[in-house]
Amino acid sequence: MGLCLRWRRLGFPLPEFRRCELHTVREASAPTPPHWLAERFGLFEELWTAHVKKLASMTQKKARAIKISLPEGQKVDAVAWNTTPYQLAHQISVTLADTAVAAEVNGELYDLDRPLETDCHLRFLTFDSPEGKADNHFKLHLIEEKVTGPTATVYGCGMSVDLCRGPHLRHTGQIGALKLLTNSSALWRSLGAPETLQRVSGISFPKVE
Repeated sequence: MGLCLRWRRLGFPLPEFRRCELHTVREASAPTPPHWLAERFGLFEELWTAHVKKLASMTQKKARAIKISLPEGQKVDAVAWNTTPYQLAHQISVTLADTAVAAEVNGELYDLDRPLETDCHLRFLTFDSPEGKADNHFKLHLIEEKVTGPTATVYGCGMSVDLCRGPHLRHTGQIGALKLLTNSSALWRSLGAPETLQRVSGISFPKVE
C-alpha cells in the first residue's frame, strides 16, 4: 500500500467522554469534515497530547528494570513504562515485528506500542493465532453496559476516532488484502421507534494468499 495510516491508542477517564455529545450526520455535502467530526478529532488530539505528557512523566518517575518472560522460557530485560512489545519483537527478529498484530501480557491483550509496566509473561500474536484472527463485535450494547471501569479507550487513525477496546494493528500497511462481504440493513435496539442502520461486514488478511 502506498499510504499507511497508524493507529493511536488513548485511554481516558470515562466521565470526560460522557460529557461529549455525539451527533449523527447522514451526508456531508462539503469536502471539509462535518463539525461534529472536527470537534471529536480536536478533543482526541487534546487528550492525546495530555496522554503523551503523562506517559513521559511516568517514564521519568517509574522507569525501572523489569524482566519479561517469553513462551520459550527465555527472559529478556526491559524498562517499565518505556519498552514496548514491538521493540522486543524487533529485537527477536524483523519478521516477528512485521507479522505480529498484537501481544498478550499476563493474559491481557496489548497493543504492540503500549509500554510494559511491570514484570510479565509476554506472548506475541500473529495472524496464525486465533486471537490474531478475531473481527471486532458489533457494538450492540451501550457504553454504560460495556465499560465497567473508570476509563475507556479510543483509537484515532487519521480523522477517524472511535471507542474500541482494541488492540489494533500498528498501521494499515499490515493489511495486505481486504474484502467487503455484506452490506445490509440493521435495527439498533431502542426503547422508542427502531433506528435503521447499515451493517457493513468485511474480512482482512495479511496477504492476498
